Amino acid sequence: MRKFGLTFLFLIILFFSIVNPSSGFFSSLGITPLKLDVAARPLSMGEAFSAMPDIDSIYYNAACLAWSKGISVNLTDMSNFSAAQAYPTGNDMAFGLSFSMIKNTGITTTSGGTADAVGNVVVLSYATKLSAVPVFPSEDIYRNIGMGISLKLLLNEGISETNQLDKNGNGYDLDIGGYYKALPWLSIGAAAHNILPQNTFGGGVVKWKGVVGEEGIPAYFNIGAAAKILGDIRSPFYREDQELTVAFDVEKYVQGSPTYKFGLEYALLNSFFVRGGILNNGTTGRSDFNFGLGYKTEGWGANIAYAKDQASNSNKLFFNFLYYPSDWVFLSSPLESISPEGNVSTYRATYEVSGKVKPGVGVIIKKRPLKLTPENTFMHVASLELGQNAITIETNYDTEKLLKNINIYRKTAPKNPFSSINIYDNYLTEDNQIEIFGKVLNDATKLIINGKTIKIGEDKTFVSAQKLTLGQNFAKTVVYFEDQPVKTDFLIYRRTPVKVIPIKEIEIPEIKEVVEPKIKEIKKVVPKKKPVKKQKKVIKKFKKISFKKIQAFIKKKMNITIKKESKVKIPGYFGVYVLNDINYIALRQLSDGLISIDFYNSSIKQWKVIDRISYDELLMF
Repeated sequence: MRKFGLTFLFLIILFFSIVNPSSGFFSSLGITPLKLDVAARPLSMGEAFSAMPDIDSIYYNAACLAWSKGISVNLTDMSNFSAAQAYPTGNDMAFGLSFSMIKNTGITTTSGGTADAVGNVVVLSYATKLSAVPVFPSEDIYRNIGMGISLKLLLNEGISETNQLDKNGNGYDLDIGGYYKALPWLSIGAAAHNILPQNTFGGGVVKWKGVVGEEGIPAYFNIGAAAKILGDIRSPFYREDQELTVAFDVEKYVQGSPTYKFGLEYALLNSFFVRGGILNNGTTGRSDFNFGLGYKTEGWGANIAYAKDQASNSNKLFFNFLYYPSDWVFLSSPLESISPEGNVSTYRATYEVSGKVKPGVGVIIKKRPLKLTPENTFMHVASLELGQNAITIETNYDTEKLLKNINIYRKTAPKNPFSSINIYDNYLTEDNQIEIFGKVLNDATKLIINGKTIKIGEDKTFVSAQKLTLGQNFAKTVVYFEDQPVKTDFLIYRRTPVKVIPIKEIEIPEIKEVVEPKIKEIKKVVPKKKPVKKQKKVIKKFKKISFKKIQAFIKKKMNITIKKESKVKIPGYFGVYVLNDINYIALRQLSDGLISIDFYNSSIKQWKVIDRISYDELLMF
């Protein structure tokens, strides 16, 4: 870095030793050709602008264009107009272009007459950060140093002077500049203007038509500094939503005393600006006071300045309009990678957002700067609320902010985690071991039954064997949807097995066919009897018993809780009761005095007899 500074200083000394002052038509009018004092913002700050990156830096220090972007239009009237643009390439380089139409009228000449000067100036500029130059490593210090060069063309310059022939001329020259961002709040800039010695490659002069001769273009040099002494946490003094920038420049021609320039800019909310400046000419001893106002939004801006016009020596209003195209960026794709890449959904209460940025890029999430690793990677754990969560990743590169939005939807775990399961609450069995099997929902990630993790297959099915003791047993299940648990408890009642006494088979002796002798049939007269009517067997119908009594009886006898009486009517059953959404208990009359208690599972459409009781037992309960 020190070697670079010495080399740059040597070039400046060499420049002043080989470039000569000039004299001619322009100098007699007090005008420096190719010197463009046309932009409102620099003028309002006394032209202390060598270290102020801006679109209009194209007129003061081309190196600052590597930190600038947009389009600027300046005018005082319809005869004095300029337009400039700074176009970033997206890799720490930028191209500048400007066109100016300048008309100065009523200029007092040294001979006592007046003159008018009208001409056009075109400027082509190129600026780059040293980090973009292959010979320099991509380290932070080289991203803070910029170099620039401008080719300036004077076209159709015409001078009309009292009692003199009209003159028309053309010429060109070069500017070079350097910029160094020493600290986040302090920058230094320097520029050498009109550096070509006379007639070097045909430049450095204005060649006149209509008169014999040519005029050299005077060279001059600017060096300055700018300090944002009031601003964000990187400034010496912190003020939220307020900034104060102080700028100082020295301008020196090859001959003559230096001109000192001092400027101030106060910004509120980075949108409203108040500016002031002082320009002290060491040769004439004159001091000029300028001031201005500005307004800027994300896409456009405007400035106005009240400043001294050096050519006419009068105060004028300068107007400026700005446009910032949203797709013009200093660094294209500052995010090299990001996870998640798009919108995602999850059951988790937190989600990890990670990625990698290009060198020199800062990352902010939820107004908190993230610490980057030496590999420029970052990681942030975002806390999520139920529903939609918007995560904004802000990348900062120099003065540019780019936003990346990711939407993370936190889902609520379902109340029923099973798509199917073979048990239900208040399950009744006589077995000492039961096999629990079924299928969990597709989003389920883990299953625990009675404290033991159960393997879930790829098709989301599971099987688990559980031992049972007499009486009440519980199958306590926990199904995880990522980090959200869903707990479901099943009561399983193991009863004592009912002894079934088998019915012995009765041996029926074989009946042999008996052959009787044929006897002559004797007809008997049998008196007719009246037919006897067969009596039908009448089954006594049970009286309706209240729901509360049946609920209490089944709870006492079988430890099964029925919730309510079902409105469903099933043929053959005089009572149907609800256990849960899919399971029912039904009472069926078997014969006079007997009742069958049956269980029905609607998911598998299967009936099962679980007990038999007498009607009297239920009635007397």
